[in-house]
Parts: sequence; structure tokens; C-alpha cells
Amino acid sequence: MRTRTVVRENAALDIRAGRFGLAKAQLDRVLPLAPKDPTTHLYYGDLYRLQAQRARNPFDKPMLVAQALQAYEKAAELDATFPDPFRQMGFLYYQSRQNDKAKEAFRKYLALKPTRPTLAGSRSTWSSSNGDISRALARRLRACARRACLRRPRSRAANGRAGPDRGGSAGEGRRHRGGGRRHPQT
Repeated sequence: MRTRTVVRENAALDIRAGRFGLAKAQLDRVLPLAPKDPTTHLYYGDLYRLQAQRARNPFDKPMLVAQALQAYEKAAELDATFPDPFRQMGFLYYQSRQNDKAKEAFRKYLALKPTRPTLAGSRSTWSSSNGDISRALARRLRACARRACLRRPRSRAANGRAGPDRGGSAGEGRRHRGGGRRHPQT
């Protein structure tokens, strides 16, 4: 039981890191042990969704999106109180411009998890749009995309924080306010 969970969560980390072959092998190992685990099917959906987003061949994308939707639907079928498959289905429908299905999936998601900050921000965000969820959803997707761009890790040297106590050498100078030129320490 514990090994199954560890392998499944390791597969989720591999999916996020883009190691799709390794993640699929791990999920294939877990599925026979727990065929009715909704989280495993959710991770299969994530695997196919991310593969579709990164597909080099545009003809592979529709098949991968269909597999992702099938996996998310299976996860939702196995546990109707599990909100994450509905969220992922909503994003997938929205990306494929199926706004009516996206609205329905997000409504189910919000009904199961109404205070989720990553989608709704607050319930008032959805209700303030006078029933037009697609505009509010577009605003939230743009905000999430901006936050994802801001979270990219930067090296210390790129931050201008190199120095003797931050991994730099003692001979490095400090930044000058004008023009970013470096001057030797005095």
C-alpha cells in the first residue's frame, strides 16, 4: 500500500518535470495494484495533457487530449467528491475552446471545493461577472499564467546578490546604481 502511494507520487513529480516515459512506466506499475484509485487516473490525465501541450507533431495532440479527458472522466467516475478532475477537465475544455463544457466542469469543481484560491480567487470573482463565467475564467487563467512566469527560479548571480556571504568571492564588487557597472570594493 505504501509503496503504491510512493510510486504514484513519484510519477506525479516526474510528470511535472517532463519525464513522461518514466512517469508512464510508474503509473503502469501502480494501476494494476489499485485500478479504482482516482488519483492514479488523475495523474494519467495530467500525463496525457502535458504530453499534448508539448507535442511536436500537431497530429498527436487530439489523441492525447482525448486520452487525458478519458482519464479525468474515469477519476471523476471513481470518486464523485474528488474536485481535481473537474478542475483539470475545465482547463482542458477551455484550452480547446469548448466553453460550455468548461463552465460546467468548473461549476462542479467549485461546488465540491468552493474556497479554492487557485481558480476562483474568491467566489465574488465569479459572481461579479454577472453570470459570464468565461470572462472571469479568462482573467483567472491570465493571472495564473503571469504568476507561473514570475515563479521561475533565478540564479543568485542574476539577482545581483553575489558576494562573500552569498556564494561569490571576496574580490567581487558591488553594483553601482547607474548603468549596472561593477566597481571594486573599497
